[in-house]
Amino acid sequence: MTDQLSRAARVYLRELDAALAGVPQALRRDILDGIASDLAGLDPAAAAERIEQLGDPNEIAADVSGGVPAASGGEPGASATALAAPPAQVAPPAPPVSPRWYVVVTSLVVAFGGFVIPVIGWIAGITMMWMSRSWARWEKWTATLLPFAVLAVTFAASAIAGAVERAGAPTPGVSDSPLVVSAFSGWHAAILLMFVIPPVTGIWLLVRGLRRP
Repeated sequence: MTDQLSRAARVYLRELDAALAGVPQALRRDILDGIASDLAGLDPAAAAERIEQLGDPNEIAADVSGGVPAASGGEPGASATALAAPPAQVAPPAPPVSPRWYVVVTSLVVAFGGFVIPVIGWIAGITMMWMSRSWARWEKWTATLLPFAVLAVTFAASAIAGAVERAGAPTPGVSDSPLVVSAFSGWHAAILLMFVIPPVTGIWLLVRGLRRP
């Protein structure tokens, strides 16, 4: 399977193997094999995105160990009892991504929460998104900042259009139509966009989230 792994995936597996040094050998091998299978066949970009979702190797090792002692080392008398702990006491690793129902609910809250409870509903959806590992960090930042970026561009375009019109050099065919001039109004455009951006963002998050294995 090694030849099916990208360079980033092989480096990640080596780091994870080192971080799991204190985990019993059988569990350690199961975790490495499972993640190697998950990363196999992915191109470098997809592998890097998947690695970001899986998280830091040391965090995974901490979740898995859950206080389980190392398989070797330490004082013989002190470690004998600890090593006899049944495997059932080993804390299972946290799932790398959220369940599909959580992805659907979060996307719907982002898309329509602001219509149910203005502003607060949208913030709740964004908070749910950041709590999930079903989206990469760049996707979370895109969904969070997109409304503000679009509104900033809209107001900037409106300000430029107003400055041009006040300078006496309006765009041909624009100043003659009150309807078109109204469309350049920052507030009118902002109100319109507030009804468009959240649903579009929610649909995009839903598609991206459901593509995760």
